[in-house]
Amino acid sequence: MDSSLVKAVVLAFERRLNDALPQFKAISDQEIPRVCRLYGSKTDKVTFFVLLQMHRRENSFTIELAWSKSDAWPVTFLVSPVPPDQAERKPDARFRLGRLWVDKDVWWDVTPGLKKMFNDPTAVVEEQVADAMAHLSRDGMPYFNRIAERLGVPFPKQLG
Repeated sequence: MDSSLVKAVVLAFERRLNDALPQFKAISDQEIPRVCRLYGSKTDKVTFFVLLQMHRRENSFTIELAWSKSDAWPVTFLVSPVPPDQAERKPDARFRLGRLWVDKDVWWDVTPGLKKMFNDPTAVVEEQVADAMAHLSRDGMPYFNRIAERLGVPFPKQLG
């Protein structure tokens, strides 16, 4: 992804994440790919993760969800990841957010169209990040709540 788009996506995502889900804070001590940003929310038994991943060649991004009882980002990622409904029974897991509403990966395209390129090149970034955040709130957070309930911990609403 073009570096100016990466910067715009990260800034827009972090601003919206901080507003909508302030319990997720940037994490820098985990081993993740260079084209990613990791955010976490920790309880006494489990850490919930949101990973923002930029596509290496295309102007798009995706979001992964994960949880781990070891406080570490689950490194293993299978070509065919466990479906979210089966992952709920695992001590740690990770999968792409889109798997919660379609059976495929979802990538949000931030390539500006011709009209937006001249008027406001970051408008498409704002639109796509807003859509991704809406799915994260509507689909991802209820899923994390189910995981927290299964593990017998309250899902952190906001960190103090």
